[in-house]
Amino acid sequence: MAKIEDGLLSGKLDGKVYCRHPKTPYVRNMPAKSTKEPTDDQVFRRKGFKLVSALIKPLVDLLKLHFKGTWHNMGLKLNLSTALIQEGAEARIDYSKIRLTKRGAFKIVVLEAVLLKTGELLVDWDFSRQFTRGDEEAVILVYCPSVNEWCYSITDCYIGDCLGGMIVPDEFLGKELHGYMYFLNQRSGAVSETLYLGVFS
Repeated sequence: MAKIEDGLLSGKLDGKVYCRHPKTPYVRNMPAKSTKEPTDDQVFRRKGFKLVSALIKPLVDLLKLHFKGTWHNMGLKLNLSTALIQEGAEARIDYSKIRLTKRGAFKIVVLEAVLLKTGELLVDWDFSRQFTRGDEEAVILVYCPSVNEWCYSITDCYIGDCLGGMIVPDEFLGKELHGYMYFLNQRSGAVSETLYLGVFS
């Protein structure tokens, strides 16, 4: 809707936009919807954006601990570039490539990850002591694609313990699950790289 300000039109009217910048009046056409069919790449990017956004949104409280106010942009950037697979116009996620942290300063190696029938996920790891403070806590996550839900725990296990775990909810058991881990210093926000623990069922 257009209105008159100081004797000049301002706003939208009959497909035109009336503006002033800063005091010079000008008129431009309103953008028209494209009549071209979107390409496969364009459809893929749109679908991929929706997939990744839905993937990371439930982790907002966790990601804010190290990404702060940029958690959404950083989560999108990391996974749009690494975790998407294009099949024509279709997009799907490579769960082994999901990244929840930027590349960290200290190196972690997962030796073994086992999901017991009781629902306990146990992880055994080793690490390089260079650049670590010793107070980094293990963050363990499990994602269930069939319901698009995460469960996670900032455990009371520190990097030097080399062993930790979490309890997976009963409603997740028996479904395809993907496990992840990284280490977090809650005081500084420093993190390790994201480690893929494997697929469980």
